[in-house]
Amino acid sequence: MQDAFINIWNKAAGYDSATSQPMTWMTAIVRNRALDELRRETRNVAQSLDDEKMGSASDIEDSRPNPLELLEQAADSLRIRGCLDAIEGPQRQCLALAYYHGLSHSELARQIGSPIGTVKVWLRRGLQKMKRCLERRP
Repeated sequence: MQDAFINIWNKAAGYDSATSQPMTWMTAIVRNRALDELRRETRNVAQSLDDEKMGSASDIEDSRPNPLELLEQAADSLRIRGCLDAIEGPQRQCLALAYYHGLSHSELARQIGSPIGTVKVWLRRGLQKMKRCLERRP
């Protein structure tokens, strides 16, 4: 992921808004980086198999997510971020504080300076908007 974001940063000057949306452009860069990683991984597996035949392969299993899983996580994150950006006002603020900062309903009410019932309604409505948005997006 870090390599993909560095590529995005380095190629930002070459972005053309007439060609694609920013999220589409960034997703393509992340996708291409993940495919490069998959190809590299395939070469490493082939090399490992050759090494195993010679008796030098280790039995340690890698528990890190593979490039395809990283790509899926990145795509999910972009979808969630896009839907959250579409929500305005206190609903967005409540969702961000509750889910990114882990605040409870009472902590949210104190932070925002609104009654707890209002905060609960904003959260519920915000979650409903998020659900509808995520259902629409592929």
